[in-house]
Amino acid sequence: MFCKYRNPFAFTVLASAFIGVMILVNGIAIFGYLEQRAVLTNIQNDAYETEAARQAAENGTALRIGIIEFFRYAAGFFAQITLYFWTYRIVKNAHAMSAVPLRFGPGWAVAYWFIPILNFFRPYQALADAFRVTEKPENWKWAKFPAIVG
Repeated sequence: MFCKYRNPFAFTVLASAFIGVMILVNGIAIFGYLEQRAVLTNIQNDAYETEAARQAAENGTALRIGIIEFFRYAAGFFAQITLYFWTYRIVKNAHAMSAVPLRFGPGWAVAYWFIPILNFFRPYQALADAFRVTEKPENWKWAKFPAIVG
C-alpha cells in the first residue's frame, strides 16, 4: 500500500505545548492544594471567628481548585489527542519509508492505547519500529534501537 510522507512537526509542537501547559498547571496546582490544606487546618483549629468567614474561605478555595482542575484535565485531554495524531502520523510515515512491511499499522498503533494490558507495550513497539525504519529503511528489523528511548 502506497502512502505519502507528511511532516509530523505540527503534531509534535502541539503535543509538546500541551505537555508544557500540563506541567505549568500542575505546578500551579501545588499552591492551590497548599492553600486548601491551610484552610482545612484553620477549620480544624476553629481559626475562623464566624461561620460566614469559614464558608467564604471554603468556597474561595473550592472555586480555585475547580478552575485549576478544569485546566489540568483540559490540557491532559488535548495532550492525549495530539499524541494519538502524532503516533498515527509517525507510524504512517514509517510505512511510507519502509521497503519491508511493518508489524503494526498506523490505526493499530493508536488503537493499542485503548486496549487494556496491550496499552503498556504495543504503542511503544509500534513507535520503536517506526524509529528503526528511520534508521534503516531497507532492513529495519535489524536496526539498533537506543535503550534510553525505552
